[in-house]
Amino acid sequence: MEALGAAVSRDERGVTVSVDRLRGARINLSAPPAPGLPGVPTVTGTMNLLCAAAVAQGVTVLHGAAQEPEVIALGELLIAAGANIDGLGTDTLRILGVPKLHGVNAPSPATAVPGDRIEAGTWMIAAAATGGRVVIDGVDPDHVAALSESLRDAGAVVSVCGSGSHRAIRVIGPSRPTALEVRSEAYPGLPTDLLPQLAALAAVAEGVSLLTDDVFPGRNAHLAPLAAFEAAVSRADATAVVTGGNLVGAQALAPDLRAAAALLIAALAAEGTSRISGAAVLLRGYERPAEKLASLGAAVEAHSVRLGGRPERRSGRGRWRRVGPGGILGASRPVPSETSACYAAA
Repeated sequence: MEALGAAVSRDERGVTVSVDRLRGARINLSAPPAPGLPGVPTVTGTMNLLCAAAVAQGVTVLHGAAQEPEVIALGELLIAAGANIDGLGTDTLRILGVPKLHGVNAPSPATAVPGDRIEAGTWMIAAAATGGRVVIDGVDPDHVAALSESLRDAGAVVSVCGSGSHRAIRVIGPSRPTALEVRSEAYPGLPTDLLPQLAALAAVAEGVSLLTDDVFPGRNAHLAPLAAFEAAVSRADATAVVTGGNLVGAQALAPDLRAAAALLIAALAAEGTSRISGAAVLLRGYERPAEKLASLGAAVEAHSVRLGGRPERRSGRGRWRRVGPGGILGASRPVPSETSACYAAA
């Protein structure tokens, strides 16, 4: 933001950014964000700069830009709103600023929010870890291609049925997964946000799995809680070493969002009953998780993770509105029917 001409100050109250008019600049996003961290593209950084550069004066060039589907979706919305952006889907973006943007109305394709590939990936991993059968709709199968390959390596059957925009993913879990050797990468590689869940899968797999996180090497909050399920886990630098076995039900505290998802998968795959404290953090990244699991046959009692219900009141604009079946944020949308092949397999 400072490179674009903003004045940024930091104090105990937070960060203050002020500017009269942003100006274009060349910015390198491939440098390590902090000492000891790898130089991987920043998704949120790319998206923030796309928004800022869209109305900056002159030309902005972003080198080392993230290429995730969410970045492309945001760029397409900005273009539909009048922005001038070249290079979406590559690591170099060129943005010619415009004085102002305008609104974009549905049914413009640019207003469609892509399906959450991390949530989809979590349910895919859960199916593989439990020997289940799951059909996942609403996410582009291409967006989870790297995970699909890893699950196939672990013995799961992962296939795509349907055509065009009405494609679904079918996952059939093996009787017991085989060990994995995976490494997180920037898109289109395996997302770092799925490595904790894959560690839960590795905990019930045959053999020793190696899961290396080259994006966030320090991500290890999920390992100690997994050990409560009698998972054999250790760490060597950025690599989690997991020896598969039989998990048993346990009580564990979820330290963060993706660790909570990993513990949930471990609980589903473990023998007996488990209790996960702090599971409400799941709501940061998963919509109605307990309700979805219950619909798949899991015995879930959600005390702090609501089964799709609403709290008594919500502060702020709009408060809570009742939403009918199939409704999302007060508006309903049709959900494509499963193709017969996916539906039969599920």
